[in-house]
Amino acid sequence: MVDPEAIWRPDASGRNGPASYAVLITDGRIAEGAWPRIRTADAGFARMTGYTAEAVDGVAFGALAGPATDQARLRNAFERLAVGQPDAGATVQYRRDGTPFGMAWRVDPVRIDALGIMHWIWVLHEIDVDRAAAEGDHAAPRDAAIFVATAPTSADGEDRIVHINDGFTALTGYGADELSGLGPGFLQGDGGPMGERERLRRALAGGWPCRVELLNYTRAGRPFWNAMDLLPFRNAPGEVVYWLGLSHDVTEDRDREQRRYEAAYYDDLTGLPNRALAQARIERAIRTAHRNRGRVALLYIDLDGFDAQRPHFSRPELNDCLSRLATRFADATRDSDTLAYVGGDEFLVVAEDIATEADSRDIAERLCAVAARPIRLGAGRECIGASVGISIYPDHGGDSEQLLQRADAALVQARYDDESIGVYSPARMGARLERLCSDDTLRGAIRRDEFAVALQPVVGLASGQVVAHEALARWHHPREGWIPPADFLPLAFERGCAALISERVQTLAFAALALWWTVLPEPRPRAVLNVDYAELVAGRFAAGLLDRLAAEDLPPSAVELDLRAALLRRATDTELDELRRLHSAGVTLALDACQHPDDVTPLLARLPVEWIKLAGPLVRDVHLDPTRRDLANRLVTLATENGLSVSAVAVETAEEAEYLHGIGCFAAQGHHFGRPEII
Repeated sequence: MVDPEAIWRPDASGRNGPASYAVLITDGRIAEGAWPRIRTADAGFARMTGYTAEAVDGVAFGALAGPATDQARLRNAFERLAVGQPDAGATVQYRRDGTPFGMAWRVDPVRIDALGIMHWIWVLHEIDVDRAAAEGDHAAPRDAAIFVATAPTSADGEDRIVHINDGFTALTGYGADELSGLGPGFLQGDGGPMGERERLRRALAGGWPCRVELLNYTRAGRPFWNAMDLLPFRNAPGEVVYWLGLSHDVTEDRDREQRRYEAAYYDDLTGLPNRALAQARIERAIRTAHRNRGRVALLYIDLDGFDAQRPHFSRPELNDCLSRLATRFADATRDSDTLAYVGGDEFLVVAEDIATEADSRDIAERLCAVAARPIRLGAGRECIGASVGISIYPDHGGDSEQLLQRADAALVQARYDDESIGVYSPARMGARLERLCSDDTLRGAIRRDEFAVALQPVVGLASGQVVAHEALARWHHPREGWIPPADFLPLAFERGCAALISERVQTLAFAALALWWTVLPEPRPRAVLNVDYAELVAGRFAAGLLDRLAAEDLPPSAVELDLRAALLRRATDTELDELRRLHSAGVTLALDACQHPDDVTPLLARLPVEWIKLAGPLVRDVHLDPTRRDLANRLVTLATENGLSVSAVAVETAEEAEYLHGIGCFAAQGHHFGRPEII
């Protein structure tokens, strides 16, 4: 990929500045009826005419004349120059290959005392042939700023200006009497590109022609970008004794280029780098890290609750929210990090000089913390939240595409684990699993019936009776054996295969459930299904589920759908209508993986859930940990106040089960009650 930061300012040859000009120096004294002799020319002259500086050295200026050349106009210019007056005009001239071109000129007479002769300095600009013929002198360039400075000598090591034209005065505000004894460097101030200054220094030391762009200042203190061509004057032994400088104000050109650059590589809304520039920064960071044996972290940020707000607020209100979040994220990152907005509700951080994985986690935790704070949206304040996936160079990949894919995969895994932050794990998502979980492999596994269903009992804590069975997907690969769902499901969601797997799980689970319902007395256990956002937006979720229930002659009340908080935060009202339709038909809805009441409260208004399920990390050792006990009690109180029932997952010990029963938890599941069994 081309680095936009390496090319955003085109070479001066592409700009309407000095580089679209050519500089030519001729003798200033000519015999009557003769043409002046060319003494030197720059690279622009070679591009314009086809004649190199070596080819025209000592050649008469008339070599450029031809049938359409207005020779009388040129003779008039020579007469003015002979008495020390500058001139400007235009005529038709001819290239080395004989083709005509329009040449507008500005010429100044300059006496070079050290060389003992007068010279004429021509600034040439190519224009259309018809324009040169029609407009003549009106087409002449009148803004060329010219100065001549002595070359530095061993005696003083400094260059001094000995001549300027009125164009230089117009550009800088300085007159000739003010510049006595000063060098061109007096125009420079603080700032400007160090690389350009170094190129200028090397050219002056080596006696080479050069073209640079420098940040200079006028007499009034106004900064301007000076595009400057320097051409050496040499004496007979070939020593550089003077430098010709041609300056042009390209500030407006650079401003236009800056605007084009920003439009191409920055987001208008947030002012942050966009995806194209972020990818270029990643590649640059990788090159630097490779050279210095360093590490680079990519942090892929996805806003958890932003999409859910879209139907309720106007575009300007949502844009304002995004802009405020961008500011928060910028404050949470380091000065050396690149924060980019990559579209929708996604941001990206490129963090260089990462010593350990913990460093990247620290940044991610700050990002999640600032996103979790309520933010103004419309007339009120909303909790948005964020999830972050992390990949690290060189640990997790060697190029930008691989790192981006793996940061995204880590984000998917984090959401699957109901965590805010996920780091790419080669052990869980290595090359083997990525190969196994390719789109073709997963779809082929579905066609070959390689997916099975395992049922885990959900037990009433008071009665000890099974009240439900959670249906869990299992994949038996013909060569790899049983693959854990935590390995294949995140990648299946990412690659759009989750809905197909879910359909297979539903079909198998409903077939088993139909058998139980024919032989078991009331109350019969229901089937618990996990729903992911990818399934919800795949289309016809509600209709498909009801059709499969009808095929087994099962009522909607036979099913419970477990919905993760991330789904409710991301889904739009239109997408949630699918779930509302199922609830109206009799399907039970549960809010899964709940850990904090502050996260749960705003979600209860979005969907008519009947159950709150305590998350595994909260349940673990809940009877021993004061913080977990407090959160569990607050969630049970919240559920009771809203008329909801409470269940818990991942219950491993009798002590955990006893404590949960004591605070009002109705049901639980986990290895303490029974492991998932494949049917």
